[in-house]
Amino acid sequence: MSANFPAPIRTPILTASGEMHESWQKWFNQIYSNNNGTPQAWTPLIIGLTGAATITGSYVRLAGLIHWQALITPTVNTTAILGTTYVSNLPFTASAFSTLTAIKTTSRISIGIGQVDANTTRAYPLGWTAVAEPVLLTGTYQCQP
Repeated sequence: MSANFPAPIRTPILTASGEMHESWQKWFNQIYSNNNGTPQAWTPLIIGLTGAATITGSYVRLAGLIHWQALITPTVNTTAILGTTYVSNLPFTASAFSTLTAIKTTSRISIGIGQVDANTTRAYPLGWTAVAEPVLLTGTYQCQP
């Protein structure tokens, strides 16, 4: 994990008295030091999406990993164009490329896999045309711990 407290692999988790060893305690504390894994509300800004929609989102940060989701609920329908529709405000700056998935939530049909761009910290889903049901974008990416 961190250069300060790498996982103490060769140290027993529990001491002879049954308490967690201090090295493991430090390691677990650093994992949960960034909002303790509690989901945080976030309002995604999606550029290039056509059609009126309500967009809500949330994320969880565990050390250097961000798991996020954005729910697009259309008023009538939405359209996204591959390469020009993207989430422009991911919660933290990406430090590595990653993937995202897009699904139609009512019919449970996958739209496909898109990309989180580490150069721009944008999330690009695959495109879709005139979708009238909610679309869920979800992914996990690395950031600096």
